[in-house]
Amino acid sequence: MHTQSYVLQFLDIVKIIFVLLKLIMNLSVLKMKKIASNFISYLLLLFITGTQAQSIYGGIEIGDKGVKMYVINVQNTKSGTFEIQNFWTENVETASGMPINGNLAQQDIDTAGSITLKNYKKMLTEYKIENQNIYIAASSRTAMAHNIGDLAKKVKTLTNKDLDIITSSLEAKLLSKGCIPPKNYLNSLVLDIGERNTKGGYINAVNGANIFYPITVDIGTITLTEKIIKRNKQKPSLDYNQASFDYLPTLREEFDTIYSNRPESIKKENIYLSGGALWAFYTLFNEKSAANNFTEIRYEDIVLLKFIIENNFEKIVKISLTNPHVKEVLDTYSQKNLIASNSILLTALEEIPNIKNKKIFFAKQGEIAWLISFIMERSKGSIQVY
Repeated sequence: MHTQSYVLQFLDIVKIIFVLLKLIMNLSVLKMKKIASNFISYLLLLFITGTQAQSIYGGIEIGDKGVKMYVINVQNTKSGTFEIQNFWTENVETASGMPINGNLAQQDIDTAGSITLKNYKKMLTEYKIENQNIYIAASSRTAMAHNIGDLAKKVKTLTNKDLDIITSSLEAKLLSKGCIPPKNYLNSLVLDIGERNTKGGYINAVNGANIFYPITVDIGTITLTEKIIKRNKQKPSLDYNQASFDYLPTLREEFDTIYSNRPESIKKENIYLSGGALWAFYTLFNEKSAANNFTEIRYEDIVLLKFIIENNFEKIVKISLTNPHVKEVLDTYSQKNLIASNSILLTALEEIPNIKNKKIFFAKQGEIAWLISFIMERSKGSIQVY
């Protein structure tokens, strides 16, 4: 019985194979080519997806207060999808001589070099990052040193890699590429509200090239706080809320002038915001850290949080007692700083016509915009920006 069953099954399989062969013989050459093409495309898609999932990059940034290290997994360069796998800092003084003569002290250069070499090797061995995927850069503050070339020579000698010098002007350009998904380059404005200034810009296509137009306002969270206090230092008591309100016309005038000089900036559909002011806003309003690299936020929520900071700050302080994310913000910024940062944020948006119909995003990884920019620029799917 078993033998007869096996024979019948074998005959059935033979019949199925015969039918399939007959179908294949009846297919036209064109159909066969189409099937083959689709199959190859499918294999390529699997290959590309698998390759992108394993694109690991490393970044070493030599700043004036220390050296920062980043390990990033880039899933898709065209959409700007990436994840920080690890981040660490070595807090050492690397620019102690700059206030004296504008130069980096030789001891600081040697220290920065040894730290860079140690972490460069760590990325190669522990994280298995390919050499060409590791970038080393000097921050805009460090880049101001007269002898920045000496630091570049030290890095080259130790690692055989070039040191990318991030000047202030280059920083704004890198910000646009690192804080905006590539697909939205041409219809977006980016603004980074820092402690000392607000910078950013936008990209336009001109005669086949993508041209970057910078925007800079010499006012940030700390500088505005200082300006408000200085303006009112002769008063016996300072009502900071009122003083901040009185400064708004000056703030509006500064942003209005910038936008008037760059009229294309206010026509962009998307606005990407980064910097400490945005980190503070998002964390305080949502009582948690942002999960995604780009998160859409509402103009109305920014208005609401500013009101709470000015009129019910005790509520935020109470939340900070049990919420580590909120506590971190209050450990970083005072109430005066938060009022200043939100004044800059709201003014920057209010001076843009039709702001309520724009899409506003928090780009949480503004601090590594330089690294993301380098990755995008050196990848095949990048858009060259001049």
